Amino acid sequence: MPEPPANPATAAKMAQMLAMLWQKNRPTVAERVLLLRESHTQLATTGALTPQHRTDAASAAHKLAGVLGTFGFPQGTEAARKIEHLLEADPPAPDEAEKLLGWLQELEQILAVG
Repeated sequence: MPEPPANPATAAKMAQMLAMLWQKNRPTVAERVLLLRESHTQLATTGALTPQHRTDAASAAHKLAGVLGTFGFPQGTEAARKIEHLLEADPPAPDEAEKLLGWLQELEQILAVG
């Protein structure tokens, strides 16, 4: 038996609360994306990431993957998950900088925090 439709007032209130949470968390999301951008720059220019930077960036990508769907960005979750897996693998090879850049640009476009 299908569920009854949600109360429109409740749905509107929930949407408003999510919008407020998004606005509150947007700076944190932008900081995490910036950390990923810095990771790409470091990988592209030096050919490697420091272990700490790689750990921090993988953690940022993991957190983005976990939260973006809640805010209505399922494609952002997918892009962040790809970045996370790339960063968690054995140290990313310099030629993976292009993959990282592509997923990062996709994430920035989805979130409009470029």
